[in-house]
Amino acid sequence: MDGRTEAERRPLVPWWPARHSADQSLTRIPPRGPARLALLLLGTLGWVSLAGSMMLAGIGQPPALLALIGAVLATTLMGVMRAWTLGTYVDDEGFVIRRFMTTRRGRWSAVEAVDVGRARVVLQSQDAAGGVTSIRTHVCRWSIDLVGSRDGYQTAADQLCRWQARQ
Repeated sequence: MDGRTEAERRPLVPWWPARHSADQSLTRIPPRGPARLALLLLGTLGWVSLAGSMMLAGIGQPPALLALIGAVLATTLMGVMRAWTLGTYVDDEGFVIRRFMTTRRGRWSAVEAVDVGRARVVLQSQDAAGGVTSIRTHVCRWSIDLVGSRDGYQTAADQLCRWQARQ
């Protein structure tokens, strides 16, 4: 560890993938594909264009309208930034599944099985009450990250199985 407390290691932006320790960083499974990167870049460029247009339109406007413009730009910026972080991330300690509105974290020690289905990979994990919880991952056949890849789904599923088997 690097000597900092958990609160000091917390990222400035709460939804940014956090590092669990100084030596490890999270690995995204599957990596972003070209189709996802293209959409993310188009969304980012669209936001920049929108921001520039709205700021120019706001010149000389009353403060209430400027506050509305700022709120729209801030909200859309948060959406674009969150879209860049979506996915299933893993490291030696556990996993993080980031969806648009929620984040699910867990340790590999609590994962009982990795179910590789015909369409999606699901983690079977123990919850606090001792029951089994199914956690859907982003690894699925129709994922935009795997467009154009014949064996991408099976490769990503095998990677998740190997991460879980290390524990």
